Amino acid sequence: MTVVGVADWGPLVTAVDVDDAVLDQLKIWLPTYVKRMTTERNLSTSLPALKFYGNTLATDELLDHPTPAVIVTTAQTRKTLGGPNYRYEATWEVQITLLVRGRIPKETRNTAALMEGALRRCVLQKCRTNDGPLNDIEWVGTEVVPVKDNADGQGRYLAAGIGKYNVTTDAAVQSFGGPDVPDADSYVPLATVTDVVIDVESEE
Repeated sequence: MTVVGVADWGPLVTAVDVDDAVLDQLKIWLPTYVKRMTTERNLSTSLPALKFYGNTLATDELLDHPTPAVIVTTAQTRKTLGGPNYRYEATWEVQITLLVRGRIPKETRNTAALMEGALRRCVLQKCRTNDGPLNDIEWVGTEVVPVKDNADGQGRYLAAGIGKYNVTTDAAVQSFGGPDVPDADSYVPLATVTDVVIDVESEE
């Protein structure tokens, strides 16, 4: 016998959904912002073209990717707002690292700082999606740090421009609803009333 249940599952946003949404916007827009930084600062040479966009866990190594690389560390929730019979809003901490390589320390440091600036502009101006999961975004802080290159010996240097952001998802999960039958073969959504027709008859 086929069992069909009724279910109001509601929204569900995972950490990787947030990461992927950020990366999707950066892939579209960040090259334009990097080019703008070159012309805005009258640089004698263009900033390097981005070669890699990816997602990583906090414990993963940065050196596994070709540079320059944009690496989004898997988002973590920092605050939630909601409760019984409500949908939850979530604030995620998103860290974005822009890893660059240079020939000398000064060049590496400057490139990392400029690329991070282009990244920050892009994130704040373009990393929002009306239908979620990036409903709002706030800049928390920035740092430029050296990165040890284990495969050295070429007179090259690595640095990372790191930006931290709070991203708000208006509807991350709901604490009501769900299926009315466990492990049904399929589920149909709750019926939604779209039109109501009322006939009024007068009595004479």
